[in-house]
Amino acid sequence: MSDRFFPFLFHFVRMQRWTFLGIALLTVIRSWGQGYFPYFLKKLLDFISVSSPETLDTNSLFVLLMRLMLCWIIIEISMRFLSWLLMKGFPLLRVNIRKYTFSYLLGHSIDYFEQNLSGSLASKMNELPKHCEKILETFLVSILNTFFLTLFSAFAFYQIGLIYCLLIIGLFISHIGITLLGYKKIHLCNKLQSSTNAHVNGQFVDCLHNIKMIQGSNSEAFEIRRMEKHLKIEAHRYRQSLGSFEITNTARSCVSILFTALSFSFLIYDWFHHQVTLGDFSLVTVASFNLTNNLWIMNHQLIKLFMEAGGAHDALQTIMKEKKSSQVPPIKISKGAISIKHLSFAYPFAKLLFSDFSLEIPAGQKIGIVGQSGSGKSTLMQLLLGFYTPQKGSILIDDQDIEQTSLTSLRQQVNFIGQHFGLLHRSLLANLTYGTRGQNWDSLMTATERTECNQWIKQFHRGYLSIVGKECGNLSGGQIQSLFLTRVLLNSAPLIIIDEPTSALDETTEKKLIDEVVSFAQDKTLIIATHHLSSLSRMDRVIVFKEGSIINDGKPEEITKFSQNYSFT
Repeated sequence: MSDRFFPFLFHFVRMQRWTFLGIALLTVIRSWGQGYFPYFLKKLLDFISVSSPETLDTNSLFVLLMRLMLCWIIIEISMRFLSWLLMKGFPLLRVNIRKYTFSYLLGHSIDYFEQNLSGSLASKMNELPKHCEKILETFLVSILNTFFLTLFSAFAFYQIGLIYCLLIIGLFISHIGITLLGYKKIHLCNKLQSSTNAHVNGQFVDCLHNIKMIQGSNSEAFEIRRMEKHLKIEAHRYRQSLGSFEITNTARSCVSILFTALSFSFLIYDWFHHQVTLGDFSLVTVASFNLTNNLWIMNHQLIKLFMEAGGAHDALQTIMKEKKSSQVPPIKISKGAISIKHLSFAYPFAKLLFSDFSLEIPAGQKIGIVGQSGSGKSTLMQLLLGFYTPQKGSILIDDQDIEQTSLTSLRQQVNFIGQHFGLLHRSLLANLTYGTRGQNWDSLMTATERTECNQWIKQFHRGYLSIVGKECGNLSGGQIQSLFLTRVLLNSAPLIIIDEPTSALDETTEKKLIDEVVSFAQDKTLIIATHHLSSLSRMDRVIVFKEGSIINDGKPEEITKFSQNYSFT
């Protein structure tokens, strides 16, 4: 998929090609009716003006009236079918674009989401299909209609004289030319406005998301003052956008006045020289008014199109920021052997956390990792999942470099529970089985009994169908973590990675749950990071981390002998 806007839009238009071709055809038919209605009116007036009631040919009058009526009916029918096709096409277009952008965003790295506010991303993902819809509607309904209306009106004006035909073509070209000349400034102003607006929305969401911290630190007044500065910048960008738009309006007004003056000057001159009829006056007046009105609407919509294009370009560039290769092969994990070779990694604007770090984990081994906060435990877990990319070195799983394979296929084959996972606003059942495949009710009941989740789930009125946050209230940290550990027991992936899953539990409960996970893992590779060394007695191996380095590595009983030398909090 292209990250350029118009190829991106064309891809989705092709998915509904017959719908949009129908819209274009109906627009041309409607333009024909609008262009030739004044011409048929001219013919009727000319016929009446040279006839008297006594000599009036009623058959000819009837034919002329029917032409006029038929033209009006064609306009009305085409507009109704056009509205029906727009109603059918645009909702599906929105669905297709939002579905694609959502799936694309889900594949981005954690680093990407840390650099972009979630509220801003949601705003861009929501606005992109709206921009696409407005641009298509402007082109198909307004620009295409006005172009063919000018063409058909020019043919009708040619019946009066070449000069009138040239005048109406000149009017169209002048209006379009003025708009295109102002495009660069309009596009720049609206791109800045769109970007500023998305940033302000993101700031609002960020504040509301952290409302407890803001109220707890008594920082409401500070946040209001801070947002006021952002809103002033947003208002300034909006005024710049409207100002660039108004300059082009003034220039178009001057052109319209000049066209009207020239048209009536030529008509009066030709009238005195008996070269035009009363019907010609009607044709020029009605057609000019109709076309000028359509030109104003079209150019207004064209400016809006530039605004929409600026917003769409900004949204698309943000969403498609990370290039993805469709040629990357999937990873195939069968044993779960891990080899980390000469790895170096640092967070942006921070010193190196890992420097020339190496670690070998044989297939099926149960590893416990302990260390102080900030020692690198969680970072290592996230590097193994491809959430971050190391600056140097490689991570191999079953002799496959994860950087050279599909991250989606990697995460499908790893059973991962992180320390900061949140609950979805869905049922407890949906949260328990999220990310698992092919599990039945019996296996779910067995897993919840092993983690003792069933004891507190049964206390809710609707049990497993209770909605998190609505019918369950606020679950405790221990309840949430036992729920996530239940999810581990429902996943059959060959590699299990658990990052501080029991920090909200006491040591006795934590050890019991970890023992359940170890029993479940059997021939799987298991890596658990925790602060409590005593909970890792059943592990094959315990690794002690300090500032991104391994300071001890051995069996649990060996590490316990030196535990007084370490601080794991």
